[in-house]
Amino acid sequence: ANNLIASLTENGFIGINPDTQTIAGGNSIAINACSGLKRITSAGNVITSTTNTFTTPASTNSGCLSSVCNVGNFTITLDNNVNFFSAGAADVALGPNDCVQIGSSGTAWYQLAPVSVN
Repeated sequence: ANNLIASLTENGFIGINPDTQTIAGGNSIAINACSGLKRITSAGNVITSTTNTFTTPASTNSGCLSSVCNVGNFTITLDNNVNFFSAGAADVALGPNDCVQIGSSGTAWYQLAPVSVN
């Protein structure tokens, strides 16, 4: 059975991510609305899209927050680009059980804080 994860934001949006997204090299992570937790995995060490690490947020989702967690056994590297701004303009490597918190400006995603889940 899927575990539904939902969150309510100050804008009144509810995001539900019932499934884990499997990321292949060059993929974008699908975050289309506010969500509490986005679970990702991969079949090997991969790097996301170099243009759209995450799906471009809608302007109505400005202020949305999400935590992205690697629930698999391989490293998934989030590419820093015009759609994802990370600390120090560095790519973010999520090892197994690592998470990162991101926020939306309505036009791009920003790294807010890394979180390690051990």
